[in-house]
Amino acid sequence: MTFFNSSPFVLLLGSLAFPFVPQSAERKPVETSEAVVNYAAPPATLEGLAQLSSAVIVGRIAGADAQAEWENRGYAVSTNYQVSITEVLKLHPQLPVVGTVVTVKRMGGDFDAGDRLVRGVEHGFPQFSIGKTYLLFLHWNQAKATFEVRAGPNGAYRVSNGILESDGRAPVANQQKGRRLDSVLAELKTVIPG
Repeated sequence: MTFFNSSPFVLLLGSLAFPFVPQSAERKPVETSEAVVNYAAPPATLEGLAQLSSAVIVGRIAGADAQAEWENRGYAVSTNYQVSITEVLKLHPQLPVVGTVVTVKRMGGDFDAGDRLVRGVEHGFPQFSIGKTYLLFLHWNQAKATFEVRAGPNGAYRVSNGILESDGRAPVANQQKGRRLDSVLAELKTVIPG
């Protein structure tokens, strides 16, 4: 499956675990697949990442809904995360206002297929945790009419006690790890027009 505008290409392979399991599906057999996603290389700086992003927000993960599409090798699982927006740093026409919810699509997740649980796992980019807050650099995928994370794990930052954490390995992600959210937001406000 191909996504446009630097969105990921997904191929389902091997197997792994994923922590997001609906309670009703816990006792079902689990069919696991690896979602291999090739993201476009992120820019080297926070300013560059912000400029390439369609929208930049801070939000809390309020819910998730997984779905699966059959492909020639098996199911391609994706999850639509409902993100409650607490701050908008870069506005996009499709982005709702602060205090409302935006949907962000990610590859992977757990899909209840009735007789089994289909689990898609993306190495190096764990699924979002419900109730956690994130700084997200988003890309508007016009073909799918949805927001996706720009640059994969390099465009998503968990906020823990006001400090940024990231699974990204690119220089831009490494530079943000351990920084205070308020400091990063202040920097972004100086580089994002508005």
